[in-house]
Amino acid sequence: MGSRAAAVDADAGLGVQVDGDGGLASQPVEQVVSGELAAPAAQQRQVGVAAAHHVQQRAVRGRFLRLSELPPKERLAWFGRCRQTLDALLPGYDFTRELELTAQLALGDTVVIASDGALAAFALYHSVPLADQRGGDELRVLKLYAESADAFDRLIVALESCAAKLKLRRVAVRCQTVYRDAYRALIQRGYRVRWTDLRMCLEGYEEPVAGHGVVLLSNWEI
Repeated sequence: MGSRAAAVDADAGLGVQVDGDGGLASQPVEQVVSGELAAPAAQQRQVGVAAAHHVQQRAVRGRFLRLSELPPKERLAWFGRCRQTLDALLPGYDFTRELELTAQLALGDTVVIASDGALAAFALYHSVPLADQRGGDELRVLKLYAESADAFDRLIVALESCAAKLKLRRVAVRCQTVYRDAYRALIQRGYRVRWTDLRMCLEGYEEPVAGHGVVLLSNWEI
């Protein structure tokens, strides 16, 4: 297979693709961006190794739901709304199994932003430590959908609120830089890149991208 490489633009964080042979096509660079939560009151200068700036906490505009706090029947109904919303946007996309396993194994939670009873945004996060006998220090966002820039902003604030409630100092977002407005919004909010991945797929089977201001982020591990 021929050589391939990807560089990251320092200003916009956009993938610069260099293709080789072998029938593979590179996707835009995926960045993992993280931010530190602001410390309470007298401890505002909390320093973390992963983020150059801590995240400023703000009040969440409107209500958000943690699905773990709902009765099982209501939780399943929201899982169904998430599935229907994604399938209408990009047919075939379905995060239901990941949402259900996260709830069953108590790995984290799903946060939902509703607007007039309809789904405006949701995110699946894990908060358990990555290794046994290691203390938890971050909330990891693995799946995320937002219907607009405003919904994305509200969702990020809700996730930071969840992290604060769990006493986790950092929020990490797997952000595909093809969604450049979302990426820039995170950087402007104080998030910083921790590491970078290059997503690759077979030529002719590229990952579809949601349009019209929608943000749809997903890790590929599960």
